[in-house]
Amino acid sequence: MNNKKKEFKEINKVYCEFCDEDIEYDTVIEEETININGIEVTFNKIKDYCVDCHNEVYVEEDNITNVKNANIEYRKKLGLIQVDEINSLLSKYNIGKTTLASLLGWGEITIVRYMEGSTPSKDYSDTLKSLDDPRTMKSLLEKNKEKVTDIAYKKCKKALNQYLDETSIDNCGDTVLENTVSYFLSKDYEVTPLALQKLLYYAQGFYYALRGDYLFREDCEAWVHGPVYTEIYSRYKSFGYDPIKNECIYNLSEEKVSLLDGILKAFGCYNGKILEKFTHSEMPWNKARVGKKDDEPSNEIISKKAIAEYFTNVVEKYNISNVYDIDIYSSTLKDKVL
Repeated sequence: MNNKKKEFKEINKVYCEFCDEDIEYDTVIEEETININGIEVTFNKIKDYCVDCHNEVYVEEDNITNVKNANIEYRKKLGLIQVDEINSLLSKYNIGKTTLASLLGWGEITIVRYMEGSTPSKDYSDTLKSLDDPRTMKSLLEKNKEKVTDIAYKKCKKALNQYLDETSIDNCGDTVLENTVSYFLSKDYEVTPLALQKLLYYAQGFYYALRGDYLFREDCEAWVHGPVYTEIYSRYKSFGYDPIKNECIYNLSEEKVSLLDGILKAFGCYNGKILEKFTHSEMPWNKARVGKKDDEPSNEIISKKAIAEYFTNVVEKYNISNVYDIDIYSSTLKDKVL
């Protein structure tokens, strides 16, 4: 059943093709469901009716509003960033549309188009959403500051500093996953975004195998290039193939730090592409990718249970009794895949 609500407005006139003259019209709001790119979207649609013949008439400003409202609901369905959220980012960091696009390495009118209602891809949307975290925005600004004017850089940095001071962002997170990332980045290793994902995966697996519990609650996904913790990917993807540079402090127990030192000793000497080959040779990633082509995107979860079972078998097979023996396994993988 349609929900209708009478809308009161100033008296305006539009052309009615049925009456063949300019007429007054009534406006109602009706809930309507339409299909956009195969997705059913329900939104509140403005409809205008001739007061004389009661047929629907076209009112340009209301049609524009309907398109915008349908687009808002479509973005919600797909989890895409909204126009007001992009506006909020620009205001938050005192940055212009073209400046932000330049920092991201996008076409200079890309953000402008999104602001006007064009729908971003999921990848671009996730990138923009990740910038709500001042840490991510700071990394992007410092990495690409040569792409923007000195004035734009200083304005954005000044705005960023206010948020960093207000939220004590020097501590890069409260979860064990975030603190694990902070620990890896605090050590004397060149860790790229790709390598970071694999280090997190191995930390989860060996922590369970040696400690009998999961290191962090978050799940990773079986992407084309190996296991990925999506939250962390969004935060650091702007570094591309470069080592991540970030000033973070961490808060972890000695037991966890000891395990992470063992992971770095065993896997920190390999680059991201080699670590990718390692994970591609293992059961958890392969099991989650069953039925997928090598280059086919997937958001399939690599279950923590599969990770736990696999690495429990690893420590038993290679007689790994402590964190300092983990490199026995990494050396075996090296001989196997290289």
